[in-house]
Amino acid sequence: MTLRWLAALLLAAGCGQETEPAPDGGTVEESAIVVTTWSEKTELFLEYPALQVGRTSQFVIHLTDLSSFEPIRDGRVSVELRRSGGDLELYSVAGPSRPGHFLVDVASSRAGSAEVTVRLESDLVRDSHQLGSGRVWPAGQIPGRQEDGNSAAADAEEVTFLKEQQWTLDFATESVILEDLQDSLTVPATVQPASGNRDVVTAPVAGRLVRQVRLPEVGQLVEAGEKVSEVARTWSGAEGRAALQLAVEEADIGVASAERERLRMERLLAAGAVPSRRLEEAISQADLASARLAAAQKKIALYDATLKGEAGGGGIRHEVRSNISGVVTSRPVANGSLVEKGGALLELVGIDEVHVTGAIPEAHALLLSEVTGAEIEVAGSNRTIPAGRLAAKGVLVDPETRTLSITYLANNASRQFAIGQSLRLRLLISRSSRSVTVPAAALVDDGGQTAVFVQTGGESFERRAVTPVRRRGARVPIAEGLAEGERVVSEGAYLLYLASTSTSAPAHGHVH
Repeated sequence: MTLRWLAALLLAAGCGQETEPAPDGGTVEESAIVVTTWSEKTELFLEYPALQVGRTSQFVIHLTDLSSFEPIRDGRVSVELRRSGGDLELYSVAGPSRPGHFLVDVASSRAGSAEVTVRLESDLVRDSHQLGSGRVWPAGQIPGRQEDGNSAAADAEEVTFLKEQQWTLDFATESVILEDLQDSLTVPATVQPASGNRDVVTAPVAGRLVRQVRLPEVGQLVEAGEKVSEVARTWSGAEGRAALQLAVEEADIGVASAERERLRMERLLAAGAVPSRRLEEAISQADLASARLAAAQKKIALYDATLKGEAGGGGIRHEVRSNISGVVTSRPVANGSLVEKGGALLELVGIDEVHVTGAIPEAHALLLSEVTGAEIEVAGSNRTIPAGRLAAKGVLVDPETRTLSITYLANNASRQFAIGQSLRLRLLISRSSRSVTVPAAALVDDGGQTAVFVQTGGESFERRAVTPVRRRGARVPIAEGLAEGERVVSEGAYLLYLASTSTSAPAHGHVH
């Protein structure tokens, strides 16, 4: 931003004052008229020499689109001189010489007063500025210098900030307005877990945590339903390996015996010696013997895997998933460790909703009954966030901090708050007051004194010390220093502050 500002400072060069011969052979300073007006759509900054019969006066017109504070880049601009009898003189130009700059030559042949209007007609903006009564001087007469009606007083500290700078930087102005504002009290606050919004993730079975599925770290965000681990079952029986091997061998013998019986029943059934029911019974016994063998083999495989410190013996794994969205606050086990059934793996604090708890100084305890709502102020930003539903109002003064608490349940689905975060809570009070206000961005800290920059002309600004009162959202009430209708710099005020302290400010004027 600073480099762009310096570039803009170098962009505009002074064009100097024109002179014309005086009757005694010397020179006199050419009189000039400077006008700045605002409509709802555009700002007009106009410079032109006094109008004289028989001479062409060039109107240097600067037009700014107030919706974007960018220069008007196209369109026809007209200067109208309307006489008291209804006669109209019209002078116009089809487009700007460069963005925002329109040069209209006016050459009136009739002296006297006329109502002056500047009109803009473009595809995007149609607007007009009524400049009031102007005068066309007789040939040879040179009027005295005329001041801009919007200029600051002669003794005011004026800062020049050219249109070329305003148009190329993040810059905007707006009117000081008078409005009814709800009274408020801003207090420090902290973000805490909502009551009951905690969960402990436990092991569904006894086993070993699978190393390939790593548990989340403390402070990590976990979404509801997210898999956080897998538990591979481990051997937990009392039998030793010899007993398990014996069971395998016995089951293997049982399989062989049942298979022989099945084959015998098939032969007897074929000879008509036994009913078919006997074969069906033999088949069922053979299947049961095979199942017993498979179970015995899984047990010994699970035992061997547990003995070797391996997970997944027998291929039996159980997924572990989180029940809530939250932040991990504790992880009492390590990846790959043995866990008991029901043992804690993670502790989570839910964050979809949080408590925002403010601390009200006991001196303002009476205001607690008048609180009608609250907004959360985000550090480093002018925006505020609704605090949500009131959860609790404190009735006890903390003996250490001498404050009472007030708690709101705030929605945090977008993860804009962090547990433990420090915030500012703006409590809205039932009563209201009427005051002039400016946007918070208009305020500048100038050596401990609060100031704003008031626009007194198209390129002139006055540093004004003001007395703000408690901030109310994005706007700040001003007790002293401003009047309704004045225009203040609402974006780029710090650039004006830099310009006001610079020893190399640009000369006033333009390259036309």
